[in-house]
Amino acid sequence: MLGKRRQTPEAKQRIAEEIQQIRAPDPEYVLRGHRADVQALAFHLALDLLYAGDAEGQLFLWDLQQRRPVQEKRLHSAEAGIISLHLLGTAWLLSQGRDGTAMVWRLEADGCVKEGDPVKVLAVGSYNFCRASIALVENRGAEHGPGMDGLPFLLAVAGDDAAILEIWDLQAGRRVATLRQPEGMALSWRWPLTAAGKAA
Repeated sequence: MLGKRRQTPEAKQRIAEEIQQIRAPDPEYVLRGHRADVQALAFHLALDLLYAGDAEGQLFLWDLQQRRPVQEKRLHSAEAGIISLHLLGTAWLLSQGRDGTAMVWRLEADGCVKEGDPVKVLAVGSYNFCRASIALVENRGAEHGPGMDGLPFLLAVAGDDAAILEIWDLQAGRRVATLRQPEGMALSWRWPLTAAGKAA
């Protein structure tokens, strides 16, 4: 069995100097418009758009070709902010705030959030900074359907107790499972994905 190779002080010094010389690349461009910290991002790859949510609950929809906002809309209160955004297919956007709610918004064909109230509000009771995660349920409803039957997704969020994870069915609008951590609090959560990019 090979032993661990020790580095000489000179080699360590040389590596440290090389690391210091590595420079981060310059941004291709900068999008400015938010008046508060940006906390959540989601790309709409089919339309070359970027959804950006900030700490004051404001959503900016950026056209990445024009490099300017095409929509600004308040999704959550200024106290709650937006901590998570998820594109559900091409017809829906889910936003999560620190106000204990997750909201589903209908999207227009151009990617803009439809005016008016959300089509669904889930009182998930999550008041911390743990972001939600989404999984697609295969063989259940059309992803682009006109009604709420077109939401074949599960939502995983931290519960009101920081050691609990809750699974919500977006189509039914209800909690379907509760998972308790053996110890500690949930700080992050992500569905395991298959090679096809769907929940395993």
